[in-house]
Order: sequence, then C-alpha cells, then structure tokens
Amino acid sequence: MELTINPRDTDTRPSIVTVGMFDGLHLGHRFLLSTLDDIASQRDLRPVALTFDRHPLDLIDPLRAPAMLAPLQERLRMMASCGATPGVIRFDETTRLLSASRFMQQLRTKLHAAVLLMGFNHRLGHDRLSTPDEYRRAAYSAGIEVMFAPGYPHHFGGAPISSTAIRAALAEGDTRLAAEMLGRPYTLEGTVIGGKKIGRTIGFPTANISVEPALMLIPAHGVYAARATIASGASYPAMVNIGVRPTVDLTESPTVSVEAHLIGYEGDLYGSRVAIAFVERMRSEMRFSSIDGLRARLQADASAASAILAAETYKEMP
Repeated sequence: MELTINPRDTDTRPSIVTVGMFDGLHLGHRFLLSTLDDIASQRDLRPVALTFDRHPLDLIDPLRAPAMLAPLQERLRMMASCGATPGVIRFDETTRLLSASRFMQQLRTKLHAAVLLMGFNHRLGHDRLSTPDEYRRAAYSAGIEVMFAPGYPHHFGGAPISSTAIRAALAEGDTRLAAEMLGRPYTLEGTVIGGKKIGRTIGFPTANISVEPALMLIPAHGVYAARATIASGASYPAMVNIGVRPTVDLTESPTVSVEAHLIGYEGDLYGSRVAIAFVERMRSEMRFSSIDGLRARLQADASAASAILAAETYKEMP
C-alpha cells in the first residue's frame, strides 16, 4: 500500500489513525476528526487522518463513481485545519485487495499506528467486515487497537449527514441544505475562459468558468445567488447560471456552462481563477422569447441575488 504523509511532519509519536474519503469534509467528518484529536490528546498520540487519491469506485466500478464535493488538495487542507496530520493512500489494485487485518498491519508498519479510529458506517478492507467484533479480531491480529467513534448527533431531514446526502441535495439545487450539512456553502473553483460574450451586450457580462477538476459535482441547472472570490481575494455578490443557455444557444447539442455575473465588478477576468460559493437557487433555467425579456429577468435576478446575499449569515469554515 502506497501512503504519503507530509515530509515536513516530524512528529515521531505512535499514532491514532482514521481513514475515509472525507469528501467535502462535512460536519460529520469534522465531528470524527474532533474525536480523533481528543483521543490523541488524552493518550499522547499523533492524530493522523488518511484519505484516498481517488474514490474507490473510480477503480472498482467507474460508472458508479460519484462526482466529488472537494478536490484532493482542498480535502487535505481542511483535514489539517481540524488538527490532524493529513495523508494520502493511493487506491490501486494492491490497496483494493488488502484484507482489513492486512490494511491495519500496513498502518502499524508505516505510521506506528497504535489505534485505528473508525467512523460512522465505515468499512475497511477487501473482506468487508461488518461487525465491531470482526474488526476487533482483525485489529488484534494486526497488533493494534480499534475504537469506534460515535455518530454525529445532529440529523438533517431525518437522516444522518453523509457525502451521498449532500450530493443528492445539490442534484436538486438545494444549496442551503447542502451548506447546512457541510457547515459552509458548497464551492466550485475554476479558470475563466472565453465565451460568446453575449452577456456584456445586454449589460450583464459573465465569467464563463471551466470548473477544475472536471470530476467536481455541478449543482442542478438553474440561477443561483452566490459569492464569487477572485484571484486577488476580493469577494463579490454574484448571480450564477448553470445550464445550456436556451435563449441564446440554439445549437442541437448545447454544452452545460457555469457562468457568473459579478455584481459591482468591473474588469477583465479572462485567464484568472474564480471561486463560486453557492448560497441559494433562485429559479430554474428558462427560455425567453426575446433578448429584451432575458434582460428584464436578469435585472430582477440581480436584485433578488443582492437581497439574498445581504441577509446571508453563513461564514466560511477553515
């Protein structure tokens, strides 16, 4: 199993390790990492959190692999902000075929792991053990201790927080529910590329954003109130259209675009990076009978987005 930890980390204590995809690093993940940090402090262990370089389904069953909520480097950054030493496991055939016990042995060998902390609904190893006793037996044979963290105590919509639930909310355009589970607005980032420049001819220039990495989840088509942060760090209220621009793109197979109008911004963003934090879906994407009709609706959308964002209270978590 290939495992990478920050080479600048010089902590040589035995470690307590937790392993997961940590996609989006939602409130449930943060609760787990807080538990990891608490136990590490109590027992003088190094807290280590490991993620995978790709979703396991990307190898096992690519057609079922989900779109991602956060790129790898952002996951590592957020894991570190929670007090853990982050690391990456390369998910390849060698890793896929490890039994739970063999996986734990690798943690003990590579990280001096004394304890494996397992989170809510977590499974580990090719043999897919299912009960705490089975994991305890595997840990005993591997020479480490296994502990089970409690689940996050708060539910949304009657179900536990999960990356799957967040993806479902975003697929419906419910960015507010997604933000509640994430603890922050869902954010996409990318480079501004050239477009048809129709927006500027009707008073609403837009930044056409090429989302990076391409495997990131794009919320449901529609018009959103959002906050846009440009490369300088300045933030602007924005209205964002996700969809195929049915009023202006009449081609047979239009491509899906993410276009943001930054309210109050004047300048050229081509070639620069922009991050879009989605706050609220205001309406579905619509086809208008005329450019004048589109312009009038965009004016109303801009006013609505400004009002929504003026009342917004979400704060970005580290």
